[in-house]
Amino acid sequence: MLILIRKFFFILFFLPFSLSASNGDSSVVSPPTASTTRYYYQHQFGNIDSSNAIESPLDNFQNYLPFNNLGNAGLAFNDLLYMPGSTQNFGFNYYKNNFSTYFFSPQKIKFYHTRTPYTNLFYVTGTKKEQVVRLTFSYNIKKNLNVTFDFNRIRSDGFHTLQNTNNNSVDVSSNFRSLNNRYYLLAAVIYNSAKSKENGGLSADSAYSVTGTNLDSANRTTIEKSIFCTYKVKY
Repeated sequence: MLILIRKFFFILFFLPFSLSASNGDSSVVSPPTASTTRYYYQHQFGNIDSSNAIESPLDNFQNYLPFNNLGNAGLAFNDLLYMPGSTQNFGFNYYKNNFSTYFFSPQKIKFYHTRTPYTNLFYVTGTKKEQVVRLTFSYNIKKNLNVTFDFNRIRSDGFHTLQNTNNNSVDVSSNFRSLNNRYYLLAAVIYNSAKSKENGGLSADSAYSVTGTNLDSANRTTIEKSIFCTYKVKY
């Protein structure tokens, strides 16, 4: 009995450390296995040594929101910290996209290589009809050709008048590598949509009562459509 108790405490204390070991330095690549699913970003294009391996279902288990919004999930946001290039590129811009953190972009897309079909589904439901859905499905049609589908959705009515949000993002991406490892290709089609009500803020806000809003029929729609393609040749 004492031996069983010792084994139990050994597993209890040391198993979490072994599970979190997969979140280490991405530059250290473990030997691929038949069940390994790997991915890389655009800036890692063509450098397989810097790809990331998905080895545990607890990958990205914790989610943080380093920004504040207007009081409801999916509404316009603003960064808590100034991080150049994180949400707005340097140079000339017509306007700041305060919904970009919810949107897909070529820099955010993960390009996969998987030995077996890979599916990742994340779903959260809450009060006021709040729904957060994230879906990724990736499949290698051939050893050197992958196709991936991503879908994100944020939907909520909000706690105050005219706080409705309905954000949807979809992308279909693909990566190709020639059999001689000389030619590489990345491509993606992206669609982002953010629809929300605009109440203009509360007209009267006190510790005792909250009455009315400054706007009563305003709506906002932000849509982005893009096609992304890049290639690389190794000599």
